[in-house]
Amino acid sequence: MLSTSISKYGDITCTFEQVTQASYENNMLKYSINKPEKSPLVFTFRNVSGDNPKLSVFDATKTISEYDLVKVDESDQKIVFVESLSNANTLYTIFLDEGVALYSKQVSVLGIPVATTALGACK
Repeated sequence: MLSTSISKYGDITCTFEQVTQASYENNMLKYSINKPEKSPLVFTFRNVSGDNPKLSVFDATKTISEYDLVKVDESDQKIVFVESLSNANTLYTIFLDEGVALYSKQVSVLGIPVATTALGACK
């Protein structure tokens, strides 16, 4: 069995196969648990121990995008990043000992608050 722990030095790649989404619309909370992705999201966190961390995202459309991250917490157990764009805020927490990551994205789509979250395996 492979060890699940990962180092906070170098790049960290996480695969997110299933996404949960929730929205608040017409005074109702709506949510969905999507089927596992045929082409999962692949996030590569680069320069995680440096001053200018980056995120490369390979999405279901096979598009690669790169984003600047801000490191808001770092310990021997976890690293937490925030990505803030004009229309969305995203929080990434990488649990080093467990080799997993959580991401949570909040955005307003046409005035409707929407949140997306996923748990991924990292290496």
